[in-house]
Amino acid sequence: MEIAKIALLILIALFISGSIPTLSREITVFTTFSCCIVVLLYILKQLAPTIEYIKNITESVAFYD
Repeated sequence: MEIAKIALLILIALFISGSIPTLSREITVFTTFSCCIVVLLYILKQLAPTIEYIKNITESVAFYD
């Protein structure tokens, strides 16, 4: 379900970018950039537990040196 949300967001941004280039190139660039930032933040939010787990493992290994 999470992939469907990301794909829908990308499709909406693609539709907006494709339908507005006659009006303004800046709006197209802003829409694309905003979509990329939102997707990146969403992915980082989903990866936070994994990053925390790896951090805990590396800290526990460092204590055994």
